[in-house]
Amino acid sequence: MPNAYEHVFLTAATDVFYKITQDNSKHESNALVTEVSSSGLKFVNTELILPNTILDLKIILDHHTAPLLAQARVLWQRQANSILLNVHTGKGYLHNTAVVFTDFSEQDKINLNSYIQKFSQTIACNRAHLRWPLVLDAEFYLLNKDKNRKYDCVIGDIGIEGVKLFSNIDIPLNSIIKLIFSLPDAFGSFNIRGTIVRKVETKHNIWALGIEFSGIKIQEKEIIIDFISSRLGK
Repeated sequence: MPNAYEHVFLTAATDVFYKITQDNSKHESNALVTEVSSSGLKFVNTELILPNTILDLKIILDHHTAPLLAQARVLWQRQANSILLNVHTGKGYLHNTAVVFTDFSEQDKINLNSYIQKFSQTIACNRAHLRWPLVLDAEFYLLNKDKNRKYDCVIGDIGIEGVKLFSNIDIPLNSIIKLIFSLPDAFGSFNIRGTIVRKVETKHNIWALGIEFSGIKIQEKEIIIDFISSRLGK
């Protein structure tokens, strides 16, 4: 039976850990999946990777099931943002990376297709709980200390419950921040408090931070849902 998702990339926001297959180190890098199909992925990461490089992937569909394991070949990579997140090393741009699966078990293919189907139904029926991937320059302030110091960051995804940030600042879990950003296409500016609930170090001393909003207004939630809906309609 033909797979309806074989050549269609579905916009999604989830996590993947990867390492270069020929790299003997055990270090895995974290990346944000932005699009997924049964034939490959697109993700945002902080490391330059040459085309045709083979990667070992660990795809996290949710935190309740085992990760999917695959090998994939890099098709292409493009710079995604304009902010240099690590000025000390001169590195730290985000990159859009596309890979195609080269080795994937039949069971994991079935599990991935099931995830894609369920996510498609969520898009159609319940947009309030979607995380939408985007690469958006932003800034934040640490409210636990240095309240007047501004830090640059990049938003990797957004939903009504929070965002994923990329930052060169190693911030303790449970820290409170004030996040300031503007959504594209004149959807409005936001000044929202949030708590750091997850963090993972990526390449070049850049941290992927999970932020949970606190005190977000109903009107702000509605704007975010409208923004996501506008993207789905494009």
